[in-house]
Amino acid sequence: MRTFFREFLKDFIIVISIVALVAICVSIFLVHVQNEFEISQRGYELAKVTRNHRRLIEENRRLKVESAMLMRTDRVIERAKLEFNLKIARPDQVILIDEQESTPSIKTAMK
Repeated sequence: MRTFFREFLKDFIIVISIVALVAICVSIFLVHVQNEFEISQRGYELAKVTRNHRRLIEENRRLKVESAMLMRTDRVIERAKLEFNLKIARPDQVILIDEQESTPSIKTAMK
């Protein structure tokens, strides 16, 4: 009976060792799979942010070109004349306001 118990104990220890080894291997594999998944997710997020960054750079470039075109005074004058029927003001129509005085005094531009 003692030999049977010793053999059973040896076999039990071997089985427990094998189960522990398999559990460790499976745990390592699961951690590896999780890390690979995280890397893939970060890659997709990076690609999305990169696409958005490129889109914003292109939009910024387009807006700078549009701003430069809109700031050209000859173009502004042309649009004012054609779209709003405005005319260039005569000197007697211009009113200057002094910003430094507490009560602004109005002066005409003609001197």
